[in-house]
Amino acid sequence: MTAFTVTRTDLNEASSLWWVFLVTGSFWLGVSIFVLQFDTTSINLISVLTGIVFLLAGLSELFAAAIIPGWRWVRVALGVILAAGGIFAFANPEKTFVVLAALIAWLLLIRGIFDLIAALMDTNVPFWWLQLSAGIAQILVGFWAVGWTERQAVLLLVWVGVSALARGLMEIVFAFQLRSVNKELSG
Repeated sequence: MTAFTVTRTDLNEASSLWWVFLVTGSFWLGVSIFVLQFDTTSINLISVLTGIVFLLAGLSELFAAAIIPGWRWVRVALGVILAAGGIFAFANPEKTFVVLAALIAWLLLIRGIFDLIAALMDTNVPFWWLQLSAGIAQILVGFWAVGWTERQAVLLLVWVGVSALARGLMEIVFAFQLRSVNKELSG
């Protein structure tokens, strides 16, 4: 048996815990609603919220590594990195804010350039123009935020909130997929 082999017993055990992902997904949705209600007047608050999101994401990855077979070492490594980022955010809120805000702005700018180039290089792919549009939007938002810390703060706050929203939705969808597998294995 290799590290990537999933037995029926493993699948049955993992799928029986589908409800945990429903709970954590709902929690992430709550975090996103909570985060998106804040304004940018508190650098410390933004950093602490980012730290909370990183810690929760790290714990979620570690939990997933414990119950989902295959690639566990990747989940454990990601969980440890995210948890360390969360601890750093609590220890150095001012540095965390400045670094995260600038990184998000530059990330959008660079990612937008790559998406734009990739879309233009392969125009025979269906819906290539969606990638082109996304690239242009990312470049515009990146340029908008790169030079001004206050704009970076808005971008960071929205990024944390939208990331929590996406994580919540993904975990809820995954929960129902696991529930479906559990029903098939049980019945």
